[in-house]
Amino acid sequence: MQRILTLALALMLGLSAFTAQAKNNAIKMAVGETVHLTLDKDESTDYAISLSKGVYYVVMDVKRSDDHSSNIQAQVQLLKNNGVLVNNRLISSNEIGVSTRVGEQFRVDKTFGARLRVQHDQEIPLDIWLTVLPAKQIKLLPFGYGGEVSPAKISNEEGVGGDISGFAPVYYSITLPPGKWSISLGLRLPQGESTNIQGSIDLLNKYGFPDKINYVNVNEIGDQARGEAIMTVTKPKPIILAVRNTNGDKTYHYDLTIEKATD
Repeated sequence: MQRILTLALALMLGLSAFTAQAKNNAIKMAVGETVHLTLDKDESTDYAISLSKGVYYVVMDVKRSDDHSSNIQAQVQLLKNNGVLVNNRLISSNEIGVSTRVGEQFRVDKTFGARLRVQHDQEIPLDIWLTVLPAKQIKLLPFGYGGEVSPAKISNEEGVGGDISGFAPVYYSITLPPGKWSISLGLRLPQGESTNIQGSIDLLNKYGFPDKINYVNVNEIGDQARGEAIMTVTKPKPIILAVRNTNGDKTYHYDLTIEKATD
C-alpha cells in the first residue's frame, strides 16, 4: 500500500510540474506587436497575450521556405492561459502560392490572459508573422515577407507594370470611383519565345486580406496573352491587387490596366 501511495504521489507531482511548465512555456507578445517565427512540420509555438474586452483583428502572414508555389497551410488556436481551448481555429491559411496574408475578426467578452498557439503540419518549414490589434485600429500592415504596395492608375492607354519572375507577388493599390471597371492583366514573353503563359491577379481588400483569389486568370499558349475581370462599384472602393507569375520558370513583361468597361 505504501508503494502505491508513493507512486501516486510521484505521478501527481510530475503532472503538476508538467502543467506548470506548459502554462509558463509561452512567449509574451503585446497587442499591436508583430511577432515572427519559423516552424518545422508538426511544430507549434505558444504566445501569451493579455486581451481586454472588445473586438480584435488577428493578421497572419505566411511564407513557404522553399520559395515554390504550392499549399500554404497554417493555423492559430485561441486558448486560455492555462491551456483550455477556446477556439480551435481562430485563423488559418489554405492558399496556393509562395506567400499569403489572412485576417479574421474576433470578439473578447471579458478581459483574460490568452494564449495563441501557432502550428502547421506541412513538410517544409513555414515563416509566419502574427499580429493582434483592436478592430478600431485596423490598418494596412507591412507584409511580413516583404512586398511594397505601389499605386495603380486608371488609364485607357497604358497601365502599370514591368518584369515579373519567380512566384513572389507584386502589389498595387487603388480606390475605384463608382462605375463599371475593366481590370486586366497582360503578359508578354521576350521576342522569339512562345510557351504556356500563366499569371493571375488576386483581389484583396484594403487591409491585404484575400477577397477573391484568381480574380483575373491568364493561361494561354503563345507569346502574349491577357485576362480580364469586370467590377461594378457603387461607392468609392479601396482595393489591393496582387499580380502573380504562376509559372515561376519564366520571366514575363506584365501590365496591369484599369479602365472603364465597355460592356
